[in-house]
Amino acid sequence: MTKLSAYIVGGVILAAALLFASLTFDPWGLRKRAETRAVTATQQAAVATKTTEVLDRVVRSEVIIRNQAQGAVEHVEQAQGADQPLPAAVGLAVRAGVDGLRHPAGSGADHAPGEPQSAM
Repeated sequence: MTKLSAYIVGGVILAAALLFASLTFDPWGLRKRAETRAVTATQQAAVATKTTEVLDRVVRSEVIIRNQAQGAVEHVEQAQGADQPLPAAVGLAVRAGVDGLRHPAGSGADHAPGEPQSAM
C-alpha cells in the first residue's frame, strides 16, 4: 500500500467517524432544535384546528339564532292587529318580562323594569 492510498483510506475512515459522531452525539444541538420545532408546529396546528371548529360552531349557532329571531319578528309583524298600538299596560308587562329574561331575580339589576339598561 502506498502512502497516498493510506492517506485516502485514513481520510475516509476519519470522515465516516466524524459523520457517525455528528449523527449520534448531535454536538451542536441541531437535531434537538429541529425536533422541538416539529413538536411546536404540530401543537400549533392542533390548536388552530380546534379553534376553527369552535369558531365554526359559534358562527353556525349565531346564524340559527338570527334566522329564528327574524322569523319571530315576521310572525309578530304579520299577526292580526299588529298595526294597532299596544295598550300601555301590555307594553309595560312585555318590557318587564323581557327585562326579567335579561336580569333574572337576584342578579343585582341596577335599573327599574322597563327602563333601558345603562351602557357599560
